Amino acid sequence: VLALFSACTEEVDYSPAKPSAVAETEYYFNRAQSTSAVLALTESEYAIIIERANTENEVTLNLYVNAVDSVFTVPESVTFASGEKTAEIKVAINDKMEPFKDYKIEVTIPEEYTNPYKEDNYSTFTANLIKEDYAPYAKAIYSWGFTQMLFDLSEPLAYYQEIEYSEILGCYRMVSPWTTISDVYVGAGCGVEKGGNVVFAINEETGEITLDNATILSGLIHPSYGSVTANFEAGAVQDGVLLFQYKWTVAAGSFGSAVDQVEIAEIY
Repeated sequence: VLALFSACTEEVDYSPAKPSAVAETEYYFNRAQSTSAVLALTESEYAIIIERANTENEVTLNLYVNAVDSVFTVPESVTFASGEKTAEIKVAINDKMEPFKDYKIEVTIPEEYTNPYKEDNYSTFTANLIKEDYAPYAKAIYSWGFTQMLFDLSEPLAYYQEIEYSEILGCYRMVSPWTTISDVYVGAGCGVEKGGNVVFAINEETGEITLDNATILSGLIHPSYGSVTANFEAGAVQDGVLLFQYKWTVAAGSFGSAVDQVEIAEIY
């Protein structure tokens, strides 16, 4: 016992971690900047924002370009003007970037310029970029059939919804259409998150509507059953009104089917 006690009380040599050499001059990527972006077909440049703690002098910072698609040219350094907290890495985009295809950029600040002891250290930035030609096409009155059964209403909730159109794809799109009136859900005790997009095509001869994806997260979180999913069953244009029939489901089962009506109010 004495031997064990003696061993446990002996001093142990250790090397304390060195304080950061860049405590007042660390550099980091802006956390507010989205890691995915949709660009217009004509865009030839994308900017990545980088920040620093000490703004006293003009500084040129070297960078590591870890991964980059051939359509991009990424500078290997960035310069901060004296007194400026932020600088932009200007990524050049050539004309070989194909629409509706994902491309990736990854840039890292060398370790000697970062502060590893700060929890919010953000030294690597990865961006996924895509070009598309969706443009505003029309404003519509959207009547969400599911709300009639959900809230026990005599008529479904109706609201304005924008419709976009892609000349390249020949498709229409409604961005997260079921979260437009999120304040109504919150007032009813439901949660809301970003919902999926409805991408659809219309057969001009038959009036049939087809969807790009038959299963879409609505963005509505039921207070008892969780996330609500729209399962597309059929669609058609009748008397100028777009009809979308969905079965509304949660993990526990189905609420049943209902029809959404989309009536064009104005074509841009």
